[in-house]
Amino acid sequence: MLVRYNAPAAIDATGLHIAPASLLLHVDRLHADDEAPESSRSDSSSRHPTLPPNTLHANLRVEALATPTEIDAHLRALGATPARTIKVVDAILTPALVNAHSHLDLTHIGPQPFDPAEGFTGFIRLVLSRRLTELHDINRSIALGASLSLAGGVVAVGDIAGVVESKPSVWPLLALAGTPLHGVSFLEYFGIGESEEAGVHDSRAAIKEAASRHPANSRVRLGLQPHAPYTASLRLYLEASAHAHGAQRNGVYPMRVSTHLAESPEERELITRGKGPFRQFLERVGWWNRAVEKRFIGSESPISYFFCNCSILGEMQAPFLLAHVNNCSNSDLRDLANSPHSIAYCPRSSSYFRNHEHFGPHRYRDMLAAGINVCLGTDSVINLPNADRLSTLDEARFLFARDGFDPRELLAMATIRGARALGLPETAFRFSQGDTLAGLLAIPVASNSPNPWEAILRSTDDPQLIALHSQPL
Repeated sequence: MLVRYNAPAAIDATGLHIAPASLLLHVDRLHADDEAPESSRSDSSSRHPTLPPNTLHANLRVEALATPTEIDAHLRALGATPARTIKVVDAILTPALVNAHSHLDLTHIGPQPFDPAEGFTGFIRLVLSRRLTELHDINRSIALGASLSLAGGVVAVGDIAGVVESKPSVWPLLALAGTPLHGVSFLEYFGIGESEEAGVHDSRAAIKEAASRHPANSRVRLGLQPHAPYTASLRLYLEASAHAHGAQRNGVYPMRVSTHLAESPEERELITRGKGPFRQFLERVGWWNRAVEKRFIGSESPISYFFCNCSILGEMQAPFLLAHVNNCSNSDLRDLANSPHSIAYCPRSSSYFRNHEHFGPHRYRDMLAAGINVCLGTDSVINLPNADRLSTLDEARFLFARDGFDPRELLAMATIRGARALGLPETAFRFSQGDTLAGLLAIPVASNSPNPWEAILRSTDDPQLIALHSQPL
């Protein structure tokens, strides 16, 4: 059946702008509540509890997007009448959003203040002390994170499936697959120095379990996440890359590998000098040894370590999603520009940890100018000012207000660039006629706004998720 949305305007990150706009969606497999008349519809209690009320949850395909007059003519040519016509008032239609780096299993912790005196290691202690160890608790935290994501207009995530009792676990993957979200669940694991053999064993076992318990054609794909260069050895990186490359070569799906990189001054101190709080941590847990010390000391930067010591350009076959990259020199920038890797920049997280005081402004604009695929993430709710929603629209609004950056490029970073980084179809995050649409947003704006991309970023109103694709992308 056909559903029609009439709105003041519709835009996407490709530069498409139609005003006034009429979007015609081909809709299959409606849920019972979606088929019910508006007046008799229940409060969506029979649908997934994380979905916002009145969200159309079905298979969505763009039939046409044009002016109302042109859509009228299109319908006459088809000899068709929409099953439902919805008027969107004082809002702009956009494709739904992507959050390329999130930690939904930490949602239960809620926003927390940052103590500069404790630094990043104080944050790590907080996470370790509050990390969940029971399946039902993890399910609830991720369901809450999914609800906050959908409330923020996000329909696809790159989520880090955190360890459970220090071991990689498929529980966060299975929990995320039980929500309406799309995306990738990156199975996180550790192992370096004295813990390397255990890390290799545990990661192999978890990957095997994930393959046996989670179907490849799910809305949520399996990804791999060696945690960071200071907690995961070269061997773990090479195995992750080889596994992902093998999955893609065998036609499973374009598996992605993620890692945290160049995130904090403590990481830089360890990797370049072999000293600091992170060394103390590795010594305290019994992972530090001479081989680790020898590998770290002498690197110019965490990115240099990643490329040179991990031999990414020569031996790594899968593209990585590099989270944060707050510390980036000119030579680092050149290495990144010559690689296939993407960067997930989390602006409010970087500001929360005051990384600009250590590294200067984030170089996301230089990265984009150099041809690097940079997308947006939120990191965890811990580093956000409130827990109303988890949205890359808020990250884009933050950058627009702070830097005055190109609003259309910011929308791309929150949609098609995020999809590219996660290996999802970019066409699902733009208005592409004949293609699947991952989701549809109505973003309230001031009337008569001359620039619609600016208007959605100047607005402080909540995005409204009005439709969500229900099957795998």
